[in-house]
Amino acid sequence: MSRCFVLPVVLMMLVAPLEAKSQAFSVEDGEGAEQSFQTLNVDGWISELSTFRIIHKSNAAGKSTLDILQIRQSRDNKSSEMALDTIMLKQIYSADKIISLKENFVDDPLIKNKLKEQGLEVKFTATGDDISIPSQPIVGAKLPDEVFSVNFEIEGVAASIDVTSSDRQILKKEKIKVPAGEFDTYLMEGNSLAKVSILFIKQTEKLFQKQWIVPGRGVVKSESYNKRGKKESITEMISYKN
Repeated sequence: MSRCFVLPVVLMMLVAPLEAKSQAFSVEDGEGAEQSFQTLNVDGWISELSTFRIIHKSNAAGKSTLDILQIRQSRDNKSSEMALDTIMLKQIYSADKIISLKENFVDDPLIKNKLKEQGLEVKFTATGDDISIPSQPIVGAKLPDEVFSVNFEIEGVAASIDVTSSDRQILKKEKIKVPAGEFDTYLMEGNSLAKVSILFIKQTEKLFQKQWIVPGRGVVKSESYNKRGKKESITEMISYKN
């Protein structure tokens, strides 16, 4: 099969890691604090296990910045071996937002490795919005749309993945139980649309997402649904250590 047709398939496989980056640290957590998350496919098999550890914390201009090491095991299907990789992430906490920098997504080794499996050398840049959630959610609040793009140069061929988060709204307060314990959360729902473009080929993937946010911390549980409304995966915090 021509690479022109293989590449969009490979790039579409990268959408999930671009859309799923959950941690639930707070500004009170110190260096060495850890959290672990598990992602289950709808069929019950584990597609990802990640441990996050704060390795550096700084405060300036009313904001706290956490440098976070992610140790991740992941696979594409039930019969695959888990692949191990590490990622450095940066999280910023302001008075009203918890922000994941768009550069976190560009540095993801899963993206680079999947393209290298095709024998491709790739250059990346990120543009657009950083990804944020409210640090103090309010029931009924509607959040602004966010758009970010990862632009690729694949052996001289330009390609891109554009991800738009839209129609996000805080629906209600809800006490939930996950493997790590019970939390008082706010349920946020919204849509995520990913567009992959390379040469004359364009593909899209639309997801509906539910996220349970702990005020001042972040997402401790999330669910993803495909465009037909079928649940595809669930991610939950399974442990934490301050």
